[in-house]
Amino acid sequence: MTTDPFPDRKRDNETPTTPRGPETAAAEPDDAEATRVVIVTGAAGGVGSALSAQLVQSRTIVVLADHDRQGLDRLVGQLGAGASVLPIVTDLRDPSACHALIETAVSELGRIDALVNNAALLRSGPFGTFEVEDFDEMVAVNIRAPFLLCQSAFGWMENNGGGRIVNVASVGARDGGGALSVAAYTATKSAILGLTKALAKFGAPLGILVNSVLPGGIDSAMVAGDRSGGADRPRPEVPIGRLSSPVEIAKLIAWLCSPENTYCVGASIDINGGRYLS
Repeated sequence: MTTDPFPDRKRDNETPTTPRGPETAAAEPDDAEATRVVIVTGAAGGVGSALSAQLVQSRTIVVLADHDRQGLDRLVGQLGAGASVLPIVTDLRDPSACHALIETAVSELGRIDALVNNAALLRSGPFGTFEVEDFDEMVAVNIRAPFLLCQSAFGWMENNGGGRIVNVASVGARDGGGALSVAAYTATKSAILGLTKALAKFGAPLGILVNSVLPGGIDSAMVAGDRSGGADRPRPEVPIGRLSSPVEIAKLIAWLCSPENTYCVGASIDINGGRYLS
């Protein structure tokens, strides 16, 4: 029986949607691969959807977390009736929702093997007049939520004998971002690198391998406003010459949070077409 590492925490989360799929049950299945539970935040977005599709192919039970209920419904439909998923609508701007997400996953599925902090919020505007409310909202989603989710997940992973955490940062944490108008966003993603290193250093002895990935421009909704000339137009700032697809990012994350990753820890992996070289 798993011991709750936070016995005094109030359990006030809502009853989640019933897990889908023939192998989704709170009881532990016999097959070790089928017991894996991976939480993906921002699951309804481009990278989150692509990652979820990768994970369900390996018979992993995927907890799909997002604030977009319609987006989650679409994703569940796309993944198909055979996919083992637990969709949860949540607002990560609320600190209690972060803890509730972890507790719900454990309550329904019995364990957590990996956490992917993929949810992100991008606000941009003139640096001199950038609204503090927009800054605070980005801090809440982009750095406070990953911190709180890791805080809640760490104890459960330790009880399981280890786990994997992948934090999605940005190439802006390497090169300062593409414009002063996104300085606040860049700051939150830079903080992710520090959090990753701290958790990796002290998590590794517990079998918890923490890493981060640094995408650049992705052909997804977040960069939809920067598509003058189309998503496939030449990108001179990227040595490879184009945006990445969500699938390219998802494949790397899927490996980092899989049992195949046994020695990569504390890494900040660039997957941005070489933009950090520019």
